[in-house]
Amino acid sequence: MTVIDILKLVCEYVGEKGICEKLKNEDELTDAEEAKLSQMLDALNVVRQSIACDYVPFVFKEDINVSDGVLAFDTLSKTVIHIFEVKNKLGFNLRFKTYPNFIEIFGNGKTIVYSYLPEDLTLSSEVPILNGISASIYAFGTAAEYLGMEGINGEEVDYFDERFKSALFALSGKRGVFKLPQRTWR
Repeated sequence: MTVIDILKLVCEYVGEKGICEKLKNEDELTDAEEAKLSQMLDALNVVRQSIACDYVPFVFKEDINVSDGVLAFDTLSKTVIHIFEVKNKLGFNLRFKTYPNFIEIFGNGKTIVYSYLPEDLTLSSEVPILNGISASIYAFGTAAEYLGMEGINGEEVDYFDERFKSALFALSGKRGVFKLPQRTWR
C-alpha cells in the first residue's frame, strides 16, 4: 500500500471529497489542498510512531559483530526503542544491559533483535504492512490525529480514535478459543 492510498481513505473519512477525487484522478492540488494533505501526512507519521511505541512494536533482526562488549545504538540501521535479545554465533542468548545510547553485551554478539521507531514517510512512500496493520487502521488513526490538529473535538474525533484503538487491540490480542480445564471435585 502507498501513502496516497491511506490519505485517500483519510480524505473520505474527514469529508475532504474534493481532495480525494483529485488524488484518484491525479489532478493538480491547490496550495490550500496541498497544505491539508501535508498535515494529513504529518498525522500519519505521528500515528505510525505511536503504533510502534505504544501498541504493536515494529521488530527488526540485524547482524552485528561485537567483541568489545559495547554496541552504540547509532551504529544500528534503525532507531532503537527496546532490545529484545542478543545472540552469539552459536545462537545462544547473551546477557546485556541497556543504557540510553548504547548496550553493554556480556559476550561476542552476532545478532540483535529490537523494536524500532519507523522513519517518516513522504507522499511517494510505500507503507510496509507490518504486524497486519492495514490501510484502514492507519486511516482511522490518521483521521483522528488530523481532526485533532485542525482543532476539531467531539464525537467525530472520538469515533475515529475508538475505531483505531479497537482495531489495534484486536491485532495485538490473543486469538482463538481458550478452554479452561474442567473442574473436578474431590
